[in-house]
Order: sequence, then C-alpha cells, then structure tokens
Amino acid sequence: MVTLSPKQMNKEKMNSWSIKNSGPSARIVNSTVAAGFSSVGALRKQSDEIFFNLRGMGKTSLNEIHAYFDLCD
Repeated sequence: MVTLSPKQMNKEKMNSWSIKNSGPSARIVNSTVAAGFSSVGALRKQSDEIFFNLRGMGKTSLNEIHAYFDLCD
C-alpha cells in the first residue's frame, strides 16, 4: 500500500478510484459496496447520516472515512 502525506493526492483522481482498491478498512469497503457505492467520489457525496445507517458503520468508521478524505481536501 502507498503511504501518502496529507494534501498530496489530487481530489479528482482520488474520486475516480474504486472503493475496493483504494485502501479503506475492510469494514468500510464491505459496508459501502454492499450499499451500492463503487467509487471514492460516490462516498464523498454522502452525508454522515447515510454512513451511520449502513450496516457495520459507526463513529470509528466515520472518523476513518473523514481522515481518508482529508488526504486531498
């Protein structure tokens, strides 16, 4: 896995990545893919409330998602 420093990644490029191959934890990948999301960009458009309603997602997973998005915001 590639380690990126904050703000190193281009947002548009990251948005096009497949969730399965982009590096989030298995819990996030499994929960979001099962809910029908396929790209990082699709996740970025969702609200925290949507994530909390996904099976297996909680505060820790949400914090991980926000930290992941902060790589390029």
